[in-house]
Amino acid sequence: MVIVSIYETIMNPPFAEMTLCATAEKLGAQLPGTERKGPEMNDSLNIFNALRRPNLMIRAARIGLDTYKRDRDLRRLLRVSKIPAPDAGLDRLLTMEDDLETTRKAGDTTYSITRHIEVLTALMAEARLLPRPIQPNI
Repeated sequence: MVIVSIYETIMNPPFAEMTLCATAEKLGAQLPGTERKGPEMNDSLNIFNALRRPNLMIRAARIGLDTYKRDRDLRRLLRVSKIPAPDAGLDRLLTMEDDLETTRKAGDTTYSITRHIEVLTALMAEARLLPRPIQPNI
């Protein structure tokens, strides 16, 4: 079984070798009003960077990005009426994904691969919305 990083795969072509080390610079464009201060953004990104999941699950989640609609899907996954900012959404999705991964590894019969891929897809989409770290001018 091939284990890959979710973070790296959102920026690589589907059939490229999926290396596991990536930088936050590869994330998508910064949204107005999403600037974060303090270490919590780095914590979420570090956790996201460290995720290792089977290649097939990652590929399925990447395919799901094509039809992902933040307003519809994130609201349904998080069971909220108002969509949170990308950083808050990422934190909640990371918690959900960790629970799903624990259930998957335990072989629990309540595990849903469909739900897990939906959460992985949402994680990838939310990560693309996080602000990029500011690089000092050298």
